[in-house]
Formats: sequence, structure tokens, C-alpha cells
Amino acid sequence: MDKKTMGSFICVLRKASGMTQQELADRLHVSNKTVSRWERDESSPELALIPVIAELFSVTTDELLRGQKNPAANDETFAHAQQQISYLIKNSVSKYRMRTLLAAFISVSALISMVIFGFGLRAPVVGIGLAVVLIAASLILQADCLSTLRLALGGTESGRKDVSVSLYRSWQMFFVVCYLNIFVLFCVLPFMTGYQSIDSIMPRNTWLFFLPLYLFFALVVCLVFSFFVPVIISHKDELGDAYKHAEKRNARLRLVCIGICAAALIGCGALQTNLHTSISDIASGKTFTSFEDFKEYAEMPISVDSDGRRVDVNDEETGEIIRHYEERDKDLWHDTSLTDAAGKDYPFTWRNQDASLFDYNEDLSRVTVYSRVDQIAYNHYVETIELLFLLAYIAIIAAAVVLYLKKRIRIGAIL
Repeated sequence: MDKKTMGSFICVLRKASGMTQQELADRLHVSNKTVSRWERDESSPELALIPVIAELFSVTTDELLRGQKNPAANDETFAHAQQQISYLIKNSVSKYRMRTLLAAFISVSALISMVIFGFGLRAPVVGIGLAVVLIAASLILQADCLSTLRLALGGTESGRKDVSVSLYRSWQMFFVVCYLNIFVLFCVLPFMTGYQSIDSIMPRNTWLFFLPLYLFFALVVCLVFSFFVPVIISHKDELGDAYKHAEKRNARLRLVCIGICAAALIGCGALQTNLHTSISDIASGKTFTSFEDFKEYAEMPISVDSDGRRVDVNDEETGEIIRHYEERDKDLWHDTSLTDAAGKDYPFTWRNQDASLFDYNEDLSRVTVYSRVDQIAYNHYVETIELLFLLAYIAIIAAAVVLYLKKRIRIGAIL
């Protein structure tokens, strides 16, 4: 008996009941083309529909799978029926895996969209909203797929090893997607907590600085959530005492792994603090030995582009350079002052947009000004250091995960 026998048997039962393909399709909530493909042996019904079809035509599921009523109870027909069930189980699990990959892709897309809108398009509000929607869509899709698979596997006979293993692995993939969404959500959280106004943009180096801490929090949340996993699975599907015992041992191993990650976070944070540098360690800047020289430089009207290059404005007729500032930058000019140790103020008007930062001593005998180029170089250095620490922390997390995967009890082997 092969899978084609069931299609011809459905055709015989349908005709014996005086039903058309459309009428059968309406009762099963499928299309008439689907019924036609069953009867032409081009496909088989979903596993969840087998008990429904059997009840509809007043036959048993075994009879439907074997393709005949009241067959002789022999090993050959039983083997064929079991083979048919195995095929339908594998077909359902295969569809579930593909949909799980889709849910995981949607989850990763949430993080990508946040980075694109937050940094590239400078629209963090849109990025946050889109990320939240995609995370919710990923979880809803995965939950729906799990519910469909459990309904399909619930129509098979109990006690089958492949059913128990498939149920456990389907739950495992479901929680992997949940963990992935938790990590993505915590990667997005710095944008949410750092958001102040519709025009506020979080700098990349600030996000990279806080990201290891948020990843650690995500790891803690996943660990706490993992302790409820056996309870949830045992409540929904009975997998036996061996499964419960194995999950308890695996939970203790997860505690060890989270301890490794916590120690790594503390170590990386302490090392990063000790390696803290200021802009004076990266750039020499321009030093003035008197306030008058500094004031002359600060009040020089200069505009710069995003790369720190000085702007040259040419005369439309002669083509000669007539100034080094844009008219629109006049709105950025402002009055300010420096204060010496005695509390005396030295006022000046800040017109030079190339001057990004400045540092001075108590008597104003030395004033060091750092240009926009110096600021860009410093920001790049800080981002590089923070990215290296982030990669190191991610590598430690990956090592802890590999350790857990190697030392854990493989539940699929004991079911």
C-alpha cells in the first residue's frame, strides 16, 4: 500500500456518499482543486484532516490510510499504514520548519529596520514602530505555526516515538524564535530609552556602548523564561518523566553559562573603563597662548561640511572665494564666555563652526581647540573600541552557548 491508495479510496468513499468534489471541499474547508489532487494521487491530505475525513465517511483512520475497509490484519498492511503516517508527520514538520525560518527572518528584519531608520534615515520613531510591529508579527506567525502542527500531530496515535520527538523539536524551534525576538527587542530598547523628542538621534557610539549591557539583560530574561519552558511543554504535551529530569539538569547548566556571561560583561566593562580616552589622547588640536588669540580664531566666521572640510563660497561673477561660511550658519552663532580661576568672564562670539571642542587652564594662558576633523577622528576611534568590546562579548556569549549545546542532555535522544 502506498500513499496513492488513500487518494483513490477517498474518491470511492466520496462517490459512494453521493458527494461532489466541491461539496467535500466545502465540508473540509479546502478548495475543490485540493480534493482533486488527493484523488489523482498528486498529494495527500494534511495530517490534521485525516481524522475528520475518516469520521465524515464513517471509517477508521487506519482504514483510510490503508485504502480499504476492514482489511486483513497482517504485517504488510500495518507497515504500509505506519509508513503513511510517518510521511504525513514529516510533511507537517517540514512545513513548520520553513515557517519557522520565515518567523526568524521577520525578527532579524526588525533589528535591521531599526538600524536603517535610526542611523541611516534619521527617523528613529518610524524605526521603533516598525521594529515592534515586526517582532509581534514574528511571534504571532510562530505561535500559529506551532498550533497548526500540534493539531496535526494530535490526530496520530499516541505513544509513537517520532510524534514525541517532532513535538519536542517543534516546541524547541518555537522557543528559539522567542529567544531571538527577546534579543532583538533588547537591541531596540536603547533607542526607546534614549528617545527624547521626534528629532533626537542616538549616536552610534552611544548605542554600541550600551548594547552589551542590554544583551546581558536579554540573556537573563531568556534564562528566567527557560525555567518555565518544561512547565509549558508538560502542560501542553505529555513527554514523560525522562524529559522533566533532563530539563532540570539542562537548567542548572544554563545557570553556569549565564554566570560566564555575567563575568564576561563585568570584565569587559572594567577593562573598557580603564581604557577610556579623551580627545586629547587622539588629536593634538590647535593651542593658543592667550585669550585674545583664541577669541580671534573663535570669532572667525567659518562653516564646515559633514566631513569637517572648510566651506568655500565663490563669487558668481568672478569665481573668487569671497567667504568661508554659509549664510544659514549665522543662526548658529552665539555669545558665550570663558571663566578663569578668579571668576572673571571673558566674553566672545562663537562663529567658527570648525571649532568643535576646546580645553583651557585656570588662567587662560593655554586654550586648546579641537576641530571638527579631530572630533570625527575621536568618534571613529571610540566607535571602533566599543565595537571590538561588543564583538568580544558576543564571542563569549557564543562560546557559552556552544558549551551548553555540547554538555546538555539531548532530549530528542531520550524520548
